[in-house]
Amino acid sequence: MIKFYLFSLLLLPLILLFPLFSNAQGIHFEQGDWSAVKAKAKSSNLPIFVDTYASWCEPCKWMNHNVFSKEEVGAFFNEHYISYKLDVEGEEGASFAAKYQVTAYPTLLYFNTEGELVHRIIGAFEAEDLLDKSKEALLPEHQIYTLQKKFKAGEKQPKFLKKYAHALMRVGENYQKVIDAYISEVSLEALIEEANFEFLEYYVNDYKHEAYLYVAANKADFILSLGIERVENYLDAAFKIRCYKLIENRSDKSTVRAFLQEVKQILPNRVDYFKTRMDFYAKKGNERQSYRLAKKYEKHCKDSQSLNAIARYMLDIYGKSKTHLETALEWVDRAILLDENIYTLETKAMILLALDQKQAALEVAQKQLILSQKSGEYLEETQALIVKIKG
Repeated sequence: MIKFYLFSLLLLPLILLFPLFSNAQGIHFEQGDWSAVKAKAKSSNLPIFVDTYASWCEPCKWMNHNVFSKEEVGAFFNEHYISYKLDVEGEEGASFAAKYQVTAYPTLLYFNTEGELVHRIIGAFEAEDLLDKSKEALLPEHQIYTLQKKFKAGEKQPKFLKKYAHALMRVGENYQKVIDAYISEVSLEALIEEANFEFLEYYVNDYKHEAYLYVAANKADFILSLGIERVENYLDAAFKIRCYKLIENRSDKSTVRAFLQEVKQILPNRVDYFKTRMDFYAKKGNERQSYRLAKKYEKHCKDSQSLNAIARYMLDIYGKSKTHLETALEWVDRAILLDENIYTLETKAMILLALDQKQAALEVAQKQLILSQKSGEYLEETQALIVKIKG
């Protein structure tokens, strides 16, 4: 009994120190209330990071156990921020969430040293992504509420509006007012200029927006200035977004007809493309009809992505049919002519492998590997494909 008592006395300091060591591995979150946190931030001259969470929120739990606890995350936040956690179901948390309009979880808020909200991000992030976003949050040019103040104060320079729209888009906030201000500032007529059209490509994907309608109405002029492929891809893109949603929702015939009528009014020469696209995806998985509908759809495809998608589908569904595979090979070759990229080359390599043309498949996959190495993307998958071809 005495030995156990002495052992416990020796162990007690280690037990008391354990929470300190465990906190040191990740973010140190302040105890106390919001007023005390703001006071500490002001005296320390450090901004504040606030994690708002709910007990039932699984992504919040994941962030807490897998991200906030990491040593590199703790090292950065403990040096650059005063950090605080708030349960939105508690009394202080509920009023805090109402004041700062927190409606989704986790919401991560960033305040300056005076306790003024300057930035927010929503969602669960891997450690590296969280660190990148939190480094950006230290910079006024990325802080959405700092930019919002300038916008409300009348700042309307196109360069500023681009920066503000980009910052809002990155955190999932609505940027429609900023887009409208930009277009008003530069004028519809100036959208034909390279920098302004690039802005449209990035931010305006609504086929009912006045800027989109202006491009459609003056399509010939835009093509002369910017090239047919670029302009047609832009005009198609907005309708593709709507088309994807209709396919995903398995929309009824009347909804589809209404959509095709909208296409006809704005892009009359693309009605067949979207009709055959809808028909193909509506019957996707039906082996009896897929091939016939795919061939109809393919005739109207002008972009690499669509051609690659149906070639890949043919490979997946008819992977043992030489006739179907050779047709798919023709389609992916057309896709590659339009855009030789990692994914079109992968599809071609896989089709060639299915046709038992291993040497040709390997040559294509090696070209794919060069692109993967250059971009740093899809490297493991490309290497695995090469191993499969060689094996």
